[in-house]
Formats: sequence, structure tokens, C-alpha cells
Amino acid sequence: VQEYETLPVVVTERLVDMLSVLMLVGAGFSSVMHAPEVLIAGVILTALMFAAFLSGFMGTRLYGLLGRILLRKLQPEQLEKAMKNQKILLKPVPLLISTAISLVAWTCEAIGMYIIVLGLGGKISVLDAIFVYSTGTLAGAVSMIPGGLVATEASLTGLLGPGVMHVFSDTSTAIAATLLVRFCTLWLAVLVGGIAFILVRKWLRTNREPQVTPEG
Repeated sequence: VQEYETLPVVVTERLVDMLSVLMLVGAGFSSVMHAPEVLIAGVILTALMFAAFLSGFMGTRLYGLLGRILLRKLQPEQLEKAMKNQKILLKPVPLLISTAISLVAWTCEAIGMYIIVLGLGGKISVLDAIFVYSTGTLAGAVSMIPGGLVATEASLTGLLGPGVMHVFSDTSTAIAATLLVRFCTLWLAVLVGGIAFILVRKWLRTNREPQVTPEG
């Protein structure tokens, strides 16, 4: 399998993240009033991203750009293959299943943030925690940066600080909470995934069948 054939998997993961966390932002309806522009912007951006990657014209150009950034210049037949795979992944059934799994996962992570905030003395409800965490995740998903680095941290710190949600009375505690949340929800998973990657790669090398070359 070539890289350009699996690139749609990464794109779909980002799109599903945007869709699921947008739904969770809406679930925190009591908190949306603190920043209604977040929900509005999220709806618009998510719709635009889905439309762009499902459009033959825009999708091809976006994949061409991603190819140059991440891999190499993609040929027309490679772009066509990437778009074909993308449309398969965004069909109703695969999209529904992946979104349902994503909703469960992000909800669990939001509850994890809720527990951390309470442990640091913050005042927050479960719905507020879902709103804050989902908004930070949405910012990271929109950025299209793996893991939502920087964008998610900045959003979480801003929302947990004294300026918006008033969860903490000082920014330093909000930063500490953000770092703990990101360690538990991102970097711990990266560590586990890294170890799994090394072990699986070693197993594949050990159990790979030797290739028989013709004699003569």
C-alpha cells in the first residue's frame, strides 16, 4: 500500500474529529452562551472541510498540496486514487460508525479533564468540561496539525483561565491543568503507540517469510 492511498485515512480522522467534537460542543448547550461564536465557526468550518474534500475540484487540489507537504508531488492517477479512497471513507455507514466511536472516545477524555480540574480545585460541571475540552479539540482539529498541537493547548488554557469560563482564578493553574490533560489524553497515547509500533515492527521483521529467488 502506497502512502498516497492511506493519506485519506489521516484526512478522514481529522474530519471525523471535527464532526464529533462539534456535536459535543453543542451538547454543552449551557456553556455555548459563553462563546457562541465557537459553535457557529465550528459548523461553518466543518461543513466547508467536508465539502472541500468531497469535491472533485477542491479535493484534488488539497490532496496535491498535502502530497507536496507530507510526501512528494502526486501524479494525476495517484490523486484520483486518493480521492476514490476518500469518498469510500466518507460514505454514510463508515462515517456513522467512526463518528460514534469518536464521540465515545472524546467524551471519556472530557470526563478525564473534568476529574483533573476538580483535583486542582477548579469549579466546573460535567457539561462545562465537555464544552471546554471539545472546543479545544475542535481548534486542534481545524488546525489540521497532528494531535492539534499548540492550538488545543492555547484554547484549553484560555477557556480554563479567569478570562472566559472562570474555572480557575489564575492562569498558572489553568496552564498546569492543560499540561496534565494533554499528557493524559495525548502524550500517554503517543508513548503507548510508539512502543506498540516498535514491537509490531520487530515482530513483522522476525516473522517475515524469506523471499525465494530463482536460481541461475
